[in-house]
Amino acid sequence: MSEIDYDRIISTFRFKPEPSNVDIEISSSSDKSRVIFSSSFRRLQQKAQVFGLETNASVRSRLTHTLEVANTGGLIAKNVASVLIKKELLKENLRVPFIDLTETCCLLHDIGNPPFGHFGESAIQKWFSLYWKGIFRKSQKITSKDHIKDILAKSWMNDFLHFDGNPQGVRIALSLQDIPDQYTGNGLNLSFSQILSSVKYIGYPDEINKNDDKYKKAGYFHSERVKIETIRERLDWDHRFPITFIMEAADDISYCLSDIEDGIEKGIITSELFFNELNKTDLTAFDMKIDLKKCNSRFDFFKFKIEITRKLIKRASQSYVDNQDAIRKGTINDLFDNDVDAKMMLKSLKTFARTYLFRSKEAENIELAGYRIIFGLLECYRPLLELTPENFQYLIEAQNDINILPGKKLDIEWRLFNKLPEKHIDAYHYDVGKLVGDNKLLLEWYYRAHLIVDYISGMTDNFALETFRLLNGITI
Repeated sequence: MSEIDYDRIISTFRFKPEPSNVDIEISSSSDKSRVIFSSSFRRLQQKAQVFGLETNASVRSRLTHTLEVANTGGLIAKNVASVLIKKELLKENLRVPFIDLTETCCLLHDIGNPPFGHFGESAIQKWFSLYWKGIFRKSQKITSKDHIKDILAKSWMNDFLHFDGNPQGVRIALSLQDIPDQYTGNGLNLSFSQILSSVKYIGYPDEINKNDDKYKKAGYFHSERVKIETIRERLDWDHRFPITFIMEAADDISYCLSDIEDGIEKGIITSELFFNELNKTDLTAFDMKIDLKKCNSRFDFFKFKIEITRKLIKRASQSYVDNQDAIRKGTINDLFDNDVDAKMMLKSLKTFARTYLFRSKEAENIELAGYRIIFGLLECYRPLLELTPENFQYLIEAQNDINILPGKKLDIEWRLFNKLPEKHIDAYHYDVGKLVGDNKLLLEWYYRAHLIVDYISGMTDNFALETFRLLNGITI
C-alpha cells in the first residue's frame, strides 16, 4: 500500500508566513479561530438549510447544520487519527492538526452558499446565461460582429455560468474575508493544507465534466486559479485532498438525517411515514439494536438517528484507513464508494427527503421566491455592469471626490455603488490593479461582475429579501 506523507501535506505554509516559532498545532488552531470569528461564518445563521426565512429556532439554519457537520467530521477524524498513529502512518504531533483541519474544513464547507441555497445558485447562473453577452458588449462598446472579445470573455464567464457555493467559499477564504481597511489579497490567510482541504471539486469552471464526480462542479474560480495552482505545487498534491473525503462523508451523514428531523419538527412529515418508507429498504447489514418495524414515534426517530449516525461514522472512519492508497492516487470518489450498504442507507434517506420534504409547499414556496429575489437583485445591479470602464472608474474616484460626478448622469449608478461593501470594493481594486496588457479592460469587467456577485451571494436570506424590496420600491 502506498502511504500518504502527512508530514508533507499537513503544513504551516501560508501566503503570508507565520512567525517561525509557531508550531503546527497552534497553526491549525489559528485557522479554526479565523473561520469561526469571520463575518462570513456568522452570516450562515440567517441562511437556509432547507427552510428559508424560518422563524422556528429549532429548525436548522445553515450555521447549525455546519456545526453539526463539524462535530461529525471531528468524530471521524479522531477515529482515523488514532488508527493511523497505531499503524505508524501518522505521527502523534499531527493528531490535533489532523482533527483541526477536518473540523475547520467542515466549518468552511457551506460558507460560500448564496441566499436560498441551490436556487440562489441557479438564479445567478440563469441571469448571466441570458444577459452577460449583451451587457458586456454595451460596456465595452463593441458590435455583435466583434467576436474576438466575446471569445476572450467566454472562458471567464464560466465562473458565473457555472456559479456554485463551493468555489465561492474558496474565494471568500482566499480573497474576500481579508483584514478590515488593510486589504492584503490573502483573505483569511489560512494554511495551504486548510485551503486545499476545502476545494471539494478539483477543477475550475472550464474543466467541468458531469461524467466524473471529482469534476462535476467547479472547485474554484478563474480568480483563484493561480493561488490554487501555487498551493498544489507547494504541497505536491493534485488530487482531492485527503481531509476533503472526511468532510464530504460528514456532510452526507449529517444533512440526510437532520433535514428529515426538521421536516418532522415542522409537521410536514411524520415519524410513522418515515419508518414505513424506510422499512422497504434492507437494513440487515447495519445490525440495528432497535426493531424498525415497531418504530413510529419521534422518540424512535431520535434513537434511530443516534444509532445510524454512529454506525456511519464508524464505517467512514474504517473506509478512510482502508483506502489510503486510493486516496493518494485519486482513484476513489468518496468514503462510501465501496460500501454498498452505507450507500444504500444514504440513498434511502436522500430519496425520502426529496420525495416528501423538498417537494413540500413549505420548501418550494421559499425556493421559488428566493430564485426571483436573487435574479431580481442582479437585474437591479445591471446598470453598474453596463457602465463603460471609464464611467465605473468615475464612481470609484468619487468616493474621495464627489465633485467628479456632476454632469456624468450617474445618479442611479452612484447610489447603487454606495451600497457595495468596502471589503468587496477593496478586492476589486486589488485584482484590477494587477492587470496589464491589451485585455486589461476586458478583465476589469470580469472582476466587476465578481464584485456584484460577491455582494449578492454574501447576503443573508433576510437581507436579500429586504434589499430586493427596497430596490424595487416595495418598502423604504
